[in-house]
Amino acid sequence: VNHSIEPNTISKYNSLTRSYEIHTIKSINLNEQITFLYNPHSNIDLFIEYGFVLSFNPYNQLNIEYEIEQLLSNEQIQLIKSFNYFNSLELYSGDNDISWTIIKIIELSYNQYNWSPYDDPPYKHNYLLNQKIKQFLIIIKQNIENDFQQWTTNHFNLEKNILYNDFLTIINDTYNRI
Repeated sequence: VNHSIEPNTISKYNSLTRSYEIHTIKSINLNEQITFLYNPHSNIDLFIEYGFVLSFNPYNQLNIEYEIEQLLSNEQIQLIKSFNYFNSLELYSGDNDISWTIIKIIELSYNQYNWSPYDDPPYKHNYLLNQKIKQFLIIIKQNIENDFQQWTTNHFNLEKNILYNDFLTIINDTYNRI
């Protein structure tokens, strides 16, 4: 049984037999692998929990808490925590826009005195905010490149390259949507 984002089976718990059962959800040919979705995990979660990555994974995300902490002062961090903005500090792959929370955090980094936690920053039409977001994404990309250059192990080269490309794709997709 292998993991797939397009599985051909699902697992269900049978309370009568107190066991998990695998049920097909589409036809399976002779010698075809049986696959199921472990859960919608990012490649980093799959790697940590199960020891593998997928070459294409629509659930990829990149946690940017470290970069947020580098961007803001301690006072600003406490401020965003007081509004419960310090969770879900991730960028996502695909067509997902940058989150409103991250936009507000970046806005706070350069506009503390006019910043409000409640207004909706029109980042698509705000040149300065767009530039700050792009600068922030460049910093994240540089951090990723530095981190992966330091990962000098000869093991997990394929996985390392997939994760590296996943993170760069997330950054580039986000950058291109700004």
